[in-house]
Amino acid sequence: FLNYQPDKHREPRFPELFDGKKILSIRTSSKKNPHRFCINYNDYAADSVIVSKKYCDIPTDKIVINNSIKAQYVSYEYLVAILNSDVLFYIFFLLFSDGLHFYPSHLKKMPIKISKTKEVEELVQKINSSSSDNEKNRLEKQLNNIIYDIYSLKENEINRIQSYLEKKE
Repeated sequence: FLNYQPDKHREPRFPELFDGKKILSIRTSSKKNPHRFCINYNDYAADSVIVSKKYCDIPTDKIVINNSIKAQYVSYEYLVAILNSDVLFYIFFLLFSDGLHFYPSHLKKMPIKISKTKEVEELVQKINSSSSDNEKNRLEKQLNNIIYDIYSLKENEINRIQSYLEKKE
């Protein structure tokens, strides 16, 4: 039981760490055990909150819609799909990784593109409701293909990403 009383704490955290829907991430990351994101739908306390209702670490100037920069709200499900995609794993490992840690400052530099939101959200729902591991893997591959398309990647770029991520060093 946690009785959160920010007025009595020396360095209180913001309340969104403790209540409401939020996106969480593990703090350590390697190619063998890459960072992962999930949605916490319950009021569980967490110190690894990346996105909450009030505090979003993804600046709107990093959100690209149809090749122009705009502020737009997207669902938690969409963000988790993009953040867990092969594309963003590759970008993270290539550009930001120190080989161990994942910090919110890394997330601020990630290129989050918004497109095909309905299609992505529907696939995330199917993945979450699937009880078969084979079906989940198939749907996750389908989702990655949609995200490759969102980022306008060519076949040779996709092959480079897949090859890089398959080498678990």
